[in-house]
Amino acid sequence: MSQSVDAAMSRARGEKELIAGVKGEAGKWVTEREEKRTEVTGQWEKAKMVRVESTRV
Repeated sequence: MSQSVDAAMSRARGEKELIAGVKGEAGKWVTEREEKRTEVTGQWEKAKMVRVESTRV
């Protein structure tokens, strides 16, 4: 059972890396925000998203 969990996690990680590769810096910001979602408030997340948009421009 843990193997399927590891496979799912590695697959998700691969998708994040793919997104980061496509979007460049903006993709990395998005990934960072997703990883910290559980330890921060929604307001901080929203502020982080704004920074992602400004990075992309």
